[in-house]
Amino acid sequence: MGRIPSSPPQDQIRSIYGSCDAWLCGSSSEGFYLPLLEAMACRCPVVSTKVGGATDLIQEGVNGFLADVGDSKTLADRTVELLQLDPNKLGKNVRWALAATSRYTWDDATDLLEGLFDGSN
Repeated sequence: MGRIPSSPPQDQIRSIYGSCDAWLCGSSSEGFYLPLLEAMACRCPVVSTKVGGATDLIQEGVNGFLADVGDSKTLADRTVELLQLDPNKLGKNVRWALAATSRYTWDDATDLLEGLFDGSN
């Protein structure tokens, strides 16, 4: 597939995620980390350090894999584990990942933000 530009056109993002065997996040610090959610929504299996939204989005071994920040051995082991899943188990993993993404809508996000402002959250 050649070099992927740092800012691909929006209409190509889905196919880029979809062409990946896995989405790997080895960051030591992130905010929500939207690319992880985008990858999951595109049925791309994920492995991430426990940063940002990863800890809310990923259920270990169910819809992705997690490793502690700085634990490169576990991050690598989880990636190998993911890549060696039998097709049925991998299919379940990506279906659960896709299901997890449906919990995040703009309406939910604005409700949470409004709750922060009015003190109800």
